[in-house]
Amino acid sequence: MTALITLNNVTKFYRARGHRRYILRDVSARMPLGKSIGILGRNGAGKSTTVRLIARADKPNKGSIAWAPGVEVSWPMGINVGFLPNTSGRDNLRVVSRIYGRDWRKIFDRVEDFAELGKYIDMPLSTYSSGMRSRFSFAMSVAMDFDCYLFDEVMSVADARFRMKAEEELARLASRSTFVFVSHRMRTIQKFCQCVYVLNDSKLEYFESVSEGIKRYESL
Repeated sequence: MTALITLNNVTKFYRARGHRRYILRDVSARMPLGKSIGILGRNGAGKSTTVRLIARADKPNKGSIAWAPGVEVSWPMGINVGFLPNTSGRDNLRVVSRIYGRDWRKIFDRVEDFAELGKYIDMPLSTYSSGMRSRFSFAMSVAMDFDCYLFDEVMSVADARFRMKAEEELARLASRSTFVFVSHRMRTIQKFCQCVYVLNDSKLEYFESVSEGIKRYESL
């Protein structure tokens, strides 16, 4: 299996009250190239941390993580993504565009139109509701072209109309890109993923069958 992402003996833990809380423990995995991947697990299992690790936004305590050469990867898109809360949507867009080498002026209209924020685009993100932050985060993600997009519950608080709009955009992107999804919405996993990893007891279990992976997740 040609790998999109390779984890070599990865361990990640946090210290809490003198003890280690393990997210991953000596995990090796070869996540397949050319397939969109779902990551499932119970609340608190460490799914968001795992996505940050594979995005290289966080570092393992031990082991290494490598991407296939030449693959351009997004940041982990999610409602808690590390935007600047006291800065406007417009200025956050400028900062992120600069980091990824994009011209923010070419992206701004797409974000403004898709997120439907109106005057709030020039207001601090701290003034946004959860739904507005979700719309802004998703719009930011799809406004830039990547080979692989990382999504962490990005549509969890969006309203039904926006979720439908977002899924139409994901269907368009799926024709040329792959996804790594953390989501509790099984419909999204079933629609867009071709394989599943279940995070349980600090290990990643691989399921080539999405339905079998969902069964395993629901049994936890």
